[in-house]
Amino acid sequence: ISNSNRQIHTLSETVGRSKCAVMRERIGGINPDCHVRVVEDFLTKENYHDILHVTHGYDVVLDAIDRADNKARIIAHCCKHKIPVVSCGGTGGGGDPPSI
Repeated sequence: ISNSNRQIHTLSETVGRSKCAVMRERIGGINPDCHVRVVEDFLTKENYHDILHVTHGYDVVLDAIDRADNKARIIAHCCKHKIPVVSCGGTGGGGDPPSI
C-alpha cells in the first residue's frame, strides 16, 4: 500500500476493498442525492462508447485515469455529447508530468 496517502477514499478499514465501491460510498456520504454509476472495468478504445453511452444519462463525468489516449477519448466524447467532464491526471509514477 504505497500510494494510500494520495487516495482520499483510503482508510485502514477500506484496504482490500474495491476503489470504485469505496468511492461511491464516500460520495454518497457527502451527498446522498448524488447517484454514482460504478464501472469495474478499464476504459479502452473498444469499450468507451458502451461505458460513456448517452443513454446512461450522465450529468457529469469524472475522469481520474492515467492513460493520455483514453483521457483524450473521454474528453472528446463528452464534448461531442455536451456532457460536462472534470478531468485530473497524473503519470502513475511513470513520467514527467510537465512533459504530458
